[in-house]
Amino acid sequence: PSRARRLADRLLDRLPGQRYLAVSRADAAWLVARGIDPRRVATVLNGIVVEQYGGEDRAAARAALGLASQDLLLLTPARLHPQKRHADLLAAMALLVDRFPRLRLLCAGGGPLADTLVALAASAGLEARVQFLGWRPDLPRLYAACDLVVLCSEIEGLPLALLEAQAAGRAIVATRVGGVPEAVREDASALLVPSHDPAALAAAIEVLASDSAARMRMGAEGRRLARSHFDIRVHARALQAQYDRWLAEVPRGRRAAA
Repeated sequence: PSRARRLADRLLDRLPGQRYLAVSRADAAWLVARGIDPRRVATVLNGIVVEQYGGEDRAAARAALGLASQDLLLLTPARLHPQKRHADLLAAMALLVDRFPRLRLLCAGGGPLADTLVALAASAGLEARVQFLGWRPDLPRLYAACDLVVLCSEIEGLPLALLEAQAAGRAIVATRVGGVPEAVREDASALLVPSHDPAALAAAIEVLASDSAARMRMGAEGRRLARSHFDIRVHARALQAQYDRWLAEVPRGRRAAA
């Protein structure tokens, strides 16, 4: 953040009622590291409408999208932005294509790097294996169609894409950044790798691309985790409880005046 933004945050932090709500413990730690009083920071994990995901058959989803049933399909649902490190995923794909001739990648999302990434895929000889779909309103269908969801960001809060992928019953490969470890169960619903490391990313993708039973086990654990921890109703209860705690801290007279 800029110097002006940091100054504004410090000034806001001095207001008596100022509170900060983080979507992950990693986000909360980031706020405290920026100088926010930790007593004013609380964490409520993100939530999603779990029922929106996992209701469509894989074969039907692929047929509706015009995708080959025999392809090994990766999906990365992320803005085409430097933060998301799509170039690392393309580099990982280049390491895997000889091993997996039916490997394909769908990139769902728009953004400022669209032209750059299309050119990069072409220069790596991946133009027939990578599809840039732009923004899509049908993410549940894309999750249903794919075999594996990959997110290789360098910065994250608590990404909704990983919660959605788990709700859809899809195994995940992701970078171990920000709140990602809080969004998944490492080695049970997802394999996590360092950021900025295409070789590690390729190795993790290879493990799951080679083992359909492991993908199924991870998908099942992801569904369980999404329902128990990230359902929107769980999120709403946690959010209500946090606001109740904050409200209880307000002196009675001020509360009545408000």
